[in-house]
This record gives sequence, structure tokens and C-alpha cells, in this order.
Amino acid sequence: MNTDEAYIKLAEHMGHADSVLLHQILQKAMNPEEARFVLELPASNADMAAKFNMDEKGVEEKLHELATRGLVVTSRKGMRFPRDLGTLHDNILASTSELIPDGIAQLWMDLYESGWW
Repeated sequence: MNTDEAYIKLAEHMGHADSVLLHQILQKAMNPEEARFVLELPASNADMAAKFNMDEKGVEEKLHELATRGLVVTSRKGMRFPRDLGTLHDNILASTSELIPDGIAQLWMDLYESGWW
């Protein structure tokens, strides 16, 4: 999967596959490897470890980091990417200021003003 496909698929999961602004937000929020990682969720730590050539402790640490940045949430099936824009928006912008990517708040505002609701 090429880099752009991961972001497109994540946007598609949220019902906005064609949103250039959402693609830009996702690119600011996570690197391509993280986007591919998040796409595989929910999954067990063992499955993620095998898929990404990591140990389970590394998967647990990665999930914790992504959750701290607002990029994954807890569900009954395990950690997963948020299903809706509002949750992703709130989670990213509610993380500590040093974890909020520069310029992402303006991209969210641009997306809001474009009629995302």
C-alpha cells in the first residue's frame, strides 16, 4: 500500500474519502507508518506484532502513544481509529499542547467551515 492509500482509507472509514482537508489533517497527525498501523485496528497485540515485525510490548507502547495523541480510542474489540470526525477532532486537540501538530487547528477550522457537519 502506498502512503496516500493509508490516509485515503482512514478518511474513507470516516465517510470522507475525497476530503483533501481531512487527508491533510491525517498527514499532519500521523506519519505513513502510523497510518498503516492504525488501519489494521482493532486487532490483538500479537497479531499487530506479527504484521509489523514488532514485539507485543512494542505494540502496547505504540498504542499508548497513539492514544495519548488522540489517534486511537478504546472499544469493546480493542483499540481502534475513531469512527467520526468529531471524536478525532476532540481527541487530537485535547491532547497536551506539545503533541498537537502545528497548523492542525487551522486545518480543522477549514474543514469545519467547508461544511463537514
